[in-house]
Amino acid sequence: MTNLEAVKSTVGANYPLDASVYIKAMIDAGIAPEGVYSKENAKAVDVCAAALILVLLASPDLREGSYQVTLADRTNLMNVRKALLSKYGLQTGTGPVISGAATYLW
Repeated sequence: MTNLEAVKSTVGANYPLDASVYIKAMIDAGIAPEGVYSKENAKAVDVCAAALILVLLASPDLREGSYQVTLADRTNLMNVRKALLSKYGLQTGTGPVISGAATYLW
């Protein structure tokens, strides 16, 4: 299995993402799309999949006449994204975050 196939299997094959979107996200995550998937790069593949799920969540529903493409349940996708990021202790970006000490200018 290639890294690209691993990411697609995590995100889901039924979502309308262009191949170039997958490849860009993988390059941004430092993964070679044509490389062989292994346990060593599982974290990078999961983080890449979480980024792609965020792209899906931000995409609008498309409707034209009787044809439509919609995401059935965005909440489930968000839960999958949270699970992928939480597995590695990464922030999901859905709640408040306190980082560092306050700095004052006065």
